[in-house]
Amino acid sequence: MALNSDYDATDPYSRQYLPWSRAAECWELEQNQGGRCSFRRSNFAEVGSNGLLTVIDDFEYRYHADADSIDNAIHRDHFKEKGLDFSGATNEQINSYMLTKMSRFEKFVDWLSSTDTLSPTNEPLSEPYEYNGTTYTMDNAVYRLAKFKKEFN
Repeated sequence: MALNSDYDATDPYSRQYLPWSRAAECWELEQNQGGRCSFRRSNFAEVGSNGLLTVIDDFEYRYHADADSIDNAIHRDHFKEKGLDFSGATNEQINSYMLTKMSRFEKFVDWLSSTDTLSPTNEPLSEPYEYNGTTYTMDNAVYRLAKFKKEFN
């Protein structure tokens, strides 16, 4: 999964596997069975019983410019000396840092889940949506497919 963003341009593996020259953000799916990894829900701010974001268990970064700091945040340490020190950080500080680092990816997952034709709300839309000469007023599978086609182009 790659988005325009921050990747480590000095990392030879980044350049080897990413076929474009501009910045990208890559995330690996960790929990293939999870709702977020199926793009049926997003909710990156959900916190587990350990007080940390549950999204950390669903996705893993690849080739990120802040890789060492992200590792340190996830493991609550300063093992990677080039990264920020999270050894004394609170759950709230770690969660805030991770939400900031995942913000662009979260927007992408939000959009994908909003186009999932298998989970419409069947509720009225807040405002009419137009595509290809048709006006949609309900959040249903037909509307979500039209939304995907219009916005993906």
